[in-house]
Amino acid sequence: MDENGPIIEKVVLPNFLYKHAIKQGQKTSSEVGFYIVGLIRGKTAYCYDLIEFDYYEQGPTYVETDFAKDFRLRAGLPIGLEILGNMHKHPGRMLTFSNTDKETFTKYARDSHNRNVFIIYVLNPDELVAFNAVNDKVHKIEIEIRNLNREERLKIYHFTIPITFQLCGPKNSKIQDLRFNFISNAAHEVGKCLSRPIFIYGYQEIPDKEILLNIDEIEVIPFVPIDIKLGQNFDIAYRFFLPANAKIEDLYEKITKDFKISPTLELFSGDKELDKKIKLSEMVGKVLILKEKEFEKQKGKIENFEQLKKSVNSLRRDLEEISLHTRSLRNIDEQFEKIHNTIKDIERRLSKLEGKDNKKDSDTTLDKFMRYG
Repeated sequence: MDENGPIIEKVVLPNFLYKHAIKQGQKTSSEVGFYIVGLIRGKTAYCYDLIEFDYYEQGPTYVETDFAKDFRLRAGLPIGLEILGNMHKHPGRMLTFSNTDKETFTKYARDSHNRNVFIIYVLNPDELVAFNAVNDKVHKIEIEIRNLNREERLKIYHFTIPITFQLCGPKNSKIQDLRFNFISNAAHEVGKCLSRPIFIYGYQEIPDKEILLNIDEIEVIPFVPIDIKLGQNFDIAYRFFLPANAKIEDLYEKITKDFKISPTLELFSGDKELDKKIKLSEMVGKVLILKEKEFEKQKGKIENFEQLKKSVNSLRRDLEEISLHTRSLRNIDEQFEKIHNTIKDIERRLSKLEGKDNKKDSDTTLDKFMRYG
């Protein structure tokens, strides 16, 4: 076996993520880049989400993200998922890695124990290529653009201790796999909750410079873990840790700082937009969603439109009934006229037999009928 051969031989990128990358790349002549969020099974890497860089530098031939923000994203990943590498657009038809790319790939290889994936793509026509860096070598590997099958899709398992956190794995995971993942990562996840706790004594927070002479019992309040769906894959909720006394406005400030988030996005719990003054402690255990506030307005307009459509359809049915009734009245008039014409014909025949002209009486009879028609 070649020690410098590829550790990963194939990467699977879902259609909807590839389309998202193409769409973002078409918006600018500069390079664009994404973190690849996924997991590795055997020698295949599965991509489950793409998180666009919050660019430190960006130009037509280069792109760079901030290391601190990279670190915060890693801290927010659910257990079981990892940042496999990155995907970025190249200018023109350069469907291979540059010298700068190779330096980045091989550095990442050393930090990730060679468990990495890098994807480069170009536009017009849209093409892409994937690589796995092992030590100082970069290997081209197979890439599949397709929908994930049932066994490959994510299933999220929630464990409650009393601290709740997420653990991601394939749908056909065995309990022994989950147990290993749990044992390997649970302590780290709990550590994030307890990294900056609030110390309470006598129902009050202890100031940082307080001298603890008269304090013998301290209540520890951990950081509040808040789960938010903010990527392209709404099966994945990213976790943020904030002080227990923080509010929604503090959370919003943090995510807009750490991620490339549109200022038009607002935080929702279900279909309810969250007030910025709500305490985060009230949101523990809930999955929040970032979405356009305007979408909710449009949704309301659509609902009103549907109600108007129902009203119009009801009026149409009423008009059809009136039309049918009118046609019935018209048919009655036609029957009256036929009967009258028959009477006239009979009267003419009688006139011939009697030598009289009954035209005037007949017309008078018709006028009487028409007056009520």
